[in-house]
Parts: sequence; structure tokens; C-alpha cells
Amino acid sequence: MSNGSNYADEMYKNRLEEVKNLLFGQNIENYEEQIQQIQQNINQSQQVLLAKIEEVKNELLQALKETQTNMGERLKALEEAAQAELERQDKAHVSKQALSASLENISKTLLNN
Repeated sequence: MSNGSNYADEMYKNRLEEVKNLLFGQNIENYEEQIQQIQQNINQSQQVLLAKIEEVKNELLQALKETQTNMGERLKALEEAAQAELERQDKAHVSKQALSASLENISKTLLNN
């Protein structure tokens, strides 16, 4: 009985292949190959895109780091310039006070004589 069952299975598979060929034609293998090729192209494109994204990310991080360094240097220079200006103004203020005090002393001396 087993031989009869195997024979029936083979007949069924052959009939199934014939129906498949009638429905889809013998080009089904070509379609499957084309689909596989399309999938490979998609995978390759995805890999290229991911690599490009990583490259752009690294470039942006480097540019951000350089900008941060540049801004830090500029802020430091601005702070130093502001501090120097404050010191200059303090000295100028002291000089005005000293001049004022000297003029008062001269004035007192002149008035006392």
C-alpha cells in the first residue's frame, strides 16, 4: 500500500507543478530570481545609506566639537578684553580721584596762604 501511496503523492506533485506552470507560466523561476535580485539591491542600498548616515553623523559631531572649541576661545578672549577694559576704567577712575584730590590740596594751599 505504501508504494501506491508514494505513487499517488508523486502524481499529485506532478499535477501541482503542471497547474502552477499553467497559472504562472514557466517564468516563475525568472520572477523569483528578479525578486531576489531586487531584495539584494535593496539590502545593498540600505547598507550604503547607513554608511552615509554614519559618515554625516561623524562629520556633524566633528563640526560641533570644533564650533564648541572656537566659541570657548572667543568667549575667553571676550572675557579677557572685558576684564582689561574694566581694569582700565578703574585706573582712569582712580586717576580722576587722584587729580581731584590734588586739585583740592592745591586749592586749600592757595587759600591758606
